[in-house]
Amino acid sequence: MRSKQPPAPAVFRLVLAVAMAAVLAVMAGAGAGQADAQSSSPPSSGAQNSRVQTGGSQSNCVECHAKATPQIVKDWNQSKMARAMDCAGCHGTAHHEAGDARLAKMPSGTTCSACHARQAREFAAGKHNLAWEAMLAVPRVAGQPSAITDTGCASCHGIGRDGGKCDSCHTRHKFSKAEANKPEACVGCHRGDHAQLESWESSKHGLIYAAEGDTGRAPKCQTCHMPSGSHKTLTAWGFYGLRGEEADPKWKENRDLVMKMPMRLGPGKAPNVMRASMDEWNALRSEMVATCKNCHSESFAREQLARGDAVIKATDTATAEIVRIAEGLLKDGLMSEPTVNVLYREILPHRMNAYIGAFHGSAELVHEAGWQKLTQDLVKLQDEEKKLRKNQK
Repeated sequence: MRSKQPPAPAVFRLVLAVAMAAVLAVMAGAGAGQADAQSSSPPSSGAQNSRVQTGGSQSNCVECHAKATPQIVKDWNQSKMARAMDCAGCHGTAHHEAGDARLAKMPSGTTCSACHARQAREFAAGKHNLAWEAMLAVPRVAGQPSAITDTGCASCHGIGRDGGKCDSCHTRHKFSKAEANKPEACVGCHRGDHAQLESWESSKHGLIYAAEGDTGRAPKCQTCHMPSGSHKTLTAWGFYGLRGEEADPKWKENRDLVMKMPMRLGPGKAPNVMRASMDEWNALRSEMVATCKNCHSESFAREQLARGDAVIKATDTATAEIVRIAEGLLKDGLMSEPTVNVLYREILPHRMNAYIGAFHGSAELVHEAGWQKLTQDLVKLQDEEKKLRKNQK
């Protein structure tokens, strides 16, 4: 006998049940995968998001700021910090509405150090940390309108205020490491009458960077001055090309005269303006050689750096003669102190251009913007001295 088959409707119901179970299983797996993907991806950058996901907690700040400051919200949503912390971590919890906006705290380097302890320690050991004190050491800063100081000097020197202003390089509210690692991040402060940027741009390193972009072939500011991401920015010669010890007696004599310029203008009184001992100077020179050796031989690196030393020595000879004449005219009452200060303020950048250009590999800065102008300054002052002393008789 043939076996008895189940009725057709029963078979259909069995097949349908199995199929539905399979579909539901697939949908459940897809949903879980989508949830995992959403939890691991950065928050959406659109201003339509009313909350910032912060590792399990949420911030209601964005509900208002998406309307009031939408670009800030967009930047914050794109930052890595948005995944790890709330707005209150930097700004506190006192501000709740538009009327009490002034209650929101402004973070400082001390705030950032809670999470970035290593970077904070390195920053504290470097020259940027002393930028605010260096500005306050200049007497004319106290005498000029506060609007000039606040919008001019402080915009750069503020990096050293209140334990450091990290957003000087990691601009808010994206706080991007990639942005701070580009030479463009240094443009606002390291140019003009202390032309580090211009000297790098006109060097072989800068020309390669301009031609190829940030491919890694050409070193940039951070490559040499912040190796391996170190926040300790400090060099052997320092900002003003000075050092406390000098074996060559004639160079030491000239250096003492040169030092009168930054001392009279104020920056020479700033903390850590130069390396006090040759041991300290040599240690920092060795650090720079180690950085150069990533691309060059040690002998080549030391040779190039020694050429920069020689440029400083040459400019010190010319600058010392300028100071000797100016201080003599001041002593004899033939030149006023304000006039001497203006003279020094005009001459100091020419000396700086020469050695900054030498250490960055810029022939233009060494000669045209540096040595040539410095020697012209000397000739003009020598002529002025002859006239003043002739009239004195």
